Amino acid sequence: MISNNLSRSDQYKSGRKLDPDILGRICRLVFKHPVRVGVVTVATLLSSGFQLFIPRYLGKAVDNAQGLLHGTVGGVAEIEAALWLSALMILGLSILRGLFAMVQNYFGESLNDCIAADLRKAFYHRVQQLDVSFHDTAHSGDLITRGMLDLEGIRHFPSTGLVRTVMLLVLVVGGSILLISTDAVLGLISLSFVPVIAVRSAMARIQLRYLWLKQQERLTVLTNAMEENLTGIRIVRAFAAQAYELLRFDKHSSAVRQVAFERLMARVRSTTFMGFSFFSALTLALWVGGNKVLAGEITVGTLTEFLAFMMILQMP
Repeated sequence: MISNNLSRSDQYKSGRKLDPDILGRICRLVFKHPVRVGVVTVATLLSSGFQLFIPRYLGKAVDNAQGLLHGTVGGVAEIEAALWLSALMILGLSILRGLFAMVQNYFGESLNDCIAADLRKAFYHRVQQLDVSFHDTAHSGDLITRGMLDLEGIRHFPSTGLVRTVMLLVLVVGGSILLISTDAVLGLISLSFVPVIAVRSAMARIQLRYLWLKQQERLTVLTNAMEENLTGIRIVRAFAAQAYELLRFDKHSSAVRQVAFERLMARVRSTTFMGFSFFSALTLALWVGGNKVLAGEITVGTLTEFLAFMMILQMP
């Protein structure tokens, strides 16, 4: 059992990293707005689906251009027709993908704002119902920090949690089927960085969550110190304690900055490792795919399709 004397960050470090009850409560808040959730989900599915077909037409364009330039197919008119068709398909798919992505982002942000409004109302209503003894021991700065940082963290769940999960599922599952059905070996190599990045992302999420809670606690201390000084500024000046209070505030501020720097370094290490994993897989795909092109097993357009899909999958 975790001691109640531990801070929130220490409780998180010692306890469960994912609480199904909390996640369920957040999901219930999200699904109180079924119309927006439905629009966001459909727009995400369509946007990701259109994005899946862009690499395929890009590969066909490269194959057509290469074949036409080598004289395997007729004259200049056919070259222009094939390239114009490929360009128009890619442009059309990109426009459709962009339109549905715009709908996804708009309704995703509106869903975020609806969740934030519901949480702010519930938070205010709960604070109003608490006993006077609670307000005797609770600092206003602590309540303000909780009301700002906690709500700000939860409000982004629909756009970063729900939408991103649906998009990644469509891209990974749909792309895996398309790539592996084209060439199993090259498809597995192209997707090899996905599980590595997934594991590293989960580890980074746990570390960043712990540091975020730690920074929130230190921000609470900093806010309390500022509140006490502003409300008791006359007492501070009466006892000529300006230098002492400035030194104390600087100490609390430095503690917050230290945790913020730790969060920054954790994010940099995580993104650097993910980038290294991706480019390692890209290099291996180029090497294996290039040998397959030289052996005549696949075309240059097929290799282009694999590489383009890897670039798309790396973006989220």
